[in-house]
Amino acid sequence: MNTLNRDFLINHGFTEDSENKTLSELFTKHNKFREVNISVNLTEPCMLLARSREKNVTVEVNSIQENRLILKKNSGRCSTIIMNILLDEINNCLFKDYGNGLFEFEFEVRDLRYSLHITVGA
Repeated sequence: MNTLNRDFLINHGFTEDSENKTLSELFTKHNKFREVNISVNLTEPCMLLARSREKNVTVEVNSIQENRLILKKNSGRCSTIIMNILLDEINNCLFKDYGNGLFEFEFEVRDLRYSLHITVGA
């Protein structure tokens, strides 16, 4: 992780997510997230490329079996894919469980750094 200081995050309660286990389990256990905040940054030089904040986001059924993490926002008759990532391309995944249904993930996919905040529950 270039822009993101790994030691700093670990010292502040983040844990390494070996083999993206926690991330994939979260997608498997829940078919809907109350709120999702996604930030995508270019790692070098550090530059914000995209940011999305969505409520009532649906996890694409069977996305984990296809080795993907897919999140959709349903609005009426149409749905918008807000995240579609191949699980094998996720590197250096760190996570923090705040214990109140809020999870924070920091990971890299190629030259992009993702910050993913997920709130589960009703």
